[in-house]
Amino acid sequence: MITNLQLVRALAALAVVFYHTGYIVPGHTHTELQGVAIFFALSGFLMAYLAQTSSSAREFFDRRIVRIVPLYWVMTIFSVLWFNYGLGNPVYQWPLLWQWLIHDQRQLLVWLSSPHGLNDVELWVRLFKSLFFIPYKNDAGDFQPLLGVGWTLNLEMFFYFVFSTALIFSRKGAPIIAALLILAVKVVDDRMGQTNPIVHFYAHEYTWNFVYGIAAYYAWRMLPSVIGRVKWVVQLAALAFAVFFVWVNFATHETRLLVNDFVPVRWAFVFMPVMVVFFALALHSAGSRVSARLAILLGDASYAIYLSHTIVIGTLYPVGQRWAWMNASKSATGVTIAMLLSTILGVLVYLYVEKPLLNWIRERRNRRKEDADTSVVPA
Repeated sequence: MITNLQLVRALAALAVVFYHTGYIVPGHTHTELQGVAIFFALSGFLMAYLAQTSSSAREFFDRRIVRIVPLYWVMTIFSVLWFNYGLGNPVYQWPLLWQWLIHDQRQLLVWLSSPHGLNDVELWVRLFKSLFFIPYKNDAGDFQPLLGVGWTLNLEMFFYFVFSTALIFSRKGAPIIAALLILAVKVVDDRMGQTNPIVHFYAHEYTWNFVYGIAAYYAWRMLPSVIGRVKWVVQLAALAFAVFFVWVNFATHETRLLVNDFVPVRWAFVFMPVMVVFFALALHSAGSRVSARLAILLGDASYAIYLSHTIVIGTLYPVGQRWAWMNASKSATGVTIAMLLSTILGVLVYLYVEKPLLNWIRERRNRRKEDADTSVVPA
């Protein structure tokens, strides 16, 4: 395990949580610290890295499906039920439920048996499209499924499909073929004048980070074996980059677009997500490796945090409207509480939902494979 990447995962997930709180730091900057772009760059690297150990395209795709889909389905369905039943409004709904539970159980049964909008055909159509990664435009005109952050998973599934297709032709050359296929989609979108909304969605500018992540894989492989002897140089370069990264991402938009003779900030901003990944890999090769249990746990739970945090933030929104000190978009206390609760929920979801669910699926698949092997009659 490259533990440094676990830390990168954790920080990227928390950065996205921070962004979705809506909090604006002094200087009028609303930033996600490029968390989504970093996830995509990580994905590009990991797919190139894992492809070398996959026996077939089918095995590769199956592993990605098992890793991504089950928890996404659980969290999407949970989110629909949570908000449709009004549980996303603790200021109003939770006191009512408590009152019914203690004093009026009949009303509680009426509430439970009510459709709560779940009889809406359009909702079921959107749920189907969301669960099966079919891009569609929501009421705001954005390609966003019912669980908002799922739009990035639509791009991830596209990338997995592209990479699996590349593996059919060559395991060794799959990363390069996948990168070329992604670029081909961008060329087609450009040739069509960006008029086809689905093609344009899959040509999203963020998919460049998949390609950059693949490039990071090859760059990492080319690192000299003596890198461990100059560990301090790598550490110093990583520290300098970290300072620059934080400065650029918290800088105002106007400053970020500045291009001068010394620091081409705009172009640096484009490549910084993959540089985060590359420096994490370079530090790993140099012997500077994360070992803190909390960092590794948060890295393991990063996917659960990413999927569940919008439920926390959405639920806290009415609370922030009622009490200003709980307003995550305007109060330092509010944003801290939102991030802590999102992190805690994400870790709990990882430990008690995602991990057991994945173990159960893998055990069933292994059992089926063993049964299939034992049923084969020797010639």
